[in-house]
Amino acid sequence: MKSILRTMLVLLAAGAVVAAAIALTTPSDPRQEEREVLGRTVRRPPRPGGEAALLQAITSIQRGHPDYSGMSKDMAESVRDELAKNEKLLVGLGPLQSLAYQGGEGRADLYRARFKSGSLLWEIGFGKDGKMDGLGFISPFTPQDWIDNYARFHFPERGERMATQFAILLAAAAFGRYALRLRL
Repeated sequence: MKSILRTMLVLLAAGAVVAAAIALTTPSDPRQEEREVLGRTVRRPPRPGGEAALLQAITSIQRGHPDYSGMSKDMAESVRDELAKNEKLLVGLGPLQSLAYQGGEGRADLYRARFKSGSLLWEIGFGKDGKMDGLGFISPFTPQDWIDNYARFHFPERGERMATQFAILLAAAAFGRYALRLRL
């Protein structure tokens, strides 16, 4: 009977840890991220050929066969690593209907891509050699995406969250250890 009670206390503590971690970890809001990015954009003319390159990149990713020859080595590797996930997302959004230039941020141009079933804010940048060295979009996150992409948080925020969650885990471990020593 006592061991059952101790086990229940440990499980209760573990449940409290999970609940606290969920409560303290707010999911990323992609719309807020978009607003922040668009707030930093500068109105300037788009890079010549940028819209056509982005159109080609989006459609080729949807088909599952990007043209890596127009990308820098690092960019090609990044696109290759994320291809399955991005292809699935883009296919789910349906055919691309329009691209609208939003402005620039640094060396990159930002475009709003509208699809049949949604839209994404895309960034495309080129190196001095004319090859694409930046390509990405702000994703409509699901909770699983948030878990899978924890490292995408800015380093100070990620550090804070990890420290908080680690402290909760240590507290729960200490409580669990204490609960196991109880002679109920």
